[in-house]
Amino acid sequence: MAPTTLQPVKDAFALFREGLAAVRDAKALLPAAQQEAVTVTLEKAGTAASLAEAQIAKALGFRLHECTWPPQIMLAVKTPNGEEKRCPACGATTDIRTRRRVVRPSRAISTEHGDRSPENKPRR
Repeated sequence: MAPTTLQPVKDAFALFREGLAAVRDAKALLPAAQQEAVTVTLEKAGTAASLAEAQIAKALGFRLHECTWPPQIMLAVKTPNGEEKRCPACGATTDIRTRRRVVRPSRAISTEHGDRSPENKPRR
């Protein structure tokens, strides 16, 4: 799917998040008792928006990474070895050619198949 096709959806979520930010700013004008209720409602709305964004992305064929809740949308990045998907939250990557391998850059482990570092290999 072309990135321009997704632009209206991205714009809608950006506007929604801007609306939430405006309400957060206006919350300070309320009495203290009402501020807590508004804070809870804003947190729920933010989580719901992130979850909706992830569900739409998944329906459109994007990969999700479950390092947070709601899950993060994996973004395509160019690398010397080609293109891979990268999680914007934790930096985990997956090579598009193999689709199964998810590697954390800092520790080089596979999150889908367990830790394959040298010290955790089974001895023969």
